[in-house]
Amino acid sequence: MQKYFEILLLKVIALIFFPKNLITIKNVVRFSNYIIPEIIFNNFKKKDGIAVISAGVGNDLTFDIELQKALKTNSYRLLDPTPTVKLAISFLLKGEVPQYSFKTNSVLEIQSFLESVDYLPLGLGDNDTKLPMYAKNNSVNSSFMYIHGSDLQEDNEYVQVVDVISIFREYGIPDLFKLDIEGYGARVMLRLLRCGKMPKLVLGELELFHIGKFFAQLYEILLVFKVAEDMGYEFIFYNSNKKPSIEFTMFLTDA
Repeated sequence: MQKYFEILLLKVIALIFFPKNLITIKNVVRFSNYIIPEIIFNNFKKKDGIAVISAGVGNDLTFDIELQKALKTNSYRLLDPTPTVKLAISFLLKGEVPQYSFKTNSVLEIQSFLESVDYLPLGLGDNDTKLPMYAKNNSVNSSFMYIHGSDLQEDNEYVQVVDVISIFREYGIPDLFKLDIEGYGARVMLRLLRCGKMPKLVLGELELFHIGKFFAQLYEILLVFKVAEDMGYEFIFYNSNKKPSIEFTMFLTDA
């Protein structure tokens, strides 16, 4: 019951705080759970070498495969430090079938995609550090843990996290940035916004995972959209899952 209350609260807060920046668009293009305004997507298709950075894969490459195919771009970078993902991709790049599988059409399709993009086994953060992933038997499952030290267990796995600004400096500010790094997204977004290194189109999901830190995390999420609003961004908020999170498309109209 509490989970559904949090979901409802987030949606209501978005409507209250950002009504003038909420956009109702009928003509959109959908890639997996993400929405792109059709006019922006069509502008992207007219350009050569559209740059994409996609942070967070999990067990589903559907979005990335469909988007890269539609944009016909080779400037596509995929980041995910999750040990299972890292191991599976290493197998696939060697032409082998991993035990851990992705929710996509075929192994050959995944292999073809991975050969045409750059995969970086890194997490994104607001500084360079190492963070523990949740242990496999943890009920929250495979999210960055950066708040609750009490959740640490002996079998937590630590992964390398890099400052998102460092990635953007090395590879350039992408045209499209997808962010789905559960539990750490708000801090990455605030880092970009405060440094003025924002792409014109951002697709993402910002979650509330820890009940004990609900209001602290809620404040970070609201601050993301408040700062973005001041920079002229417009938003589409939607909900394709039943998690206490805000899924969003954030864009500048001249993209």
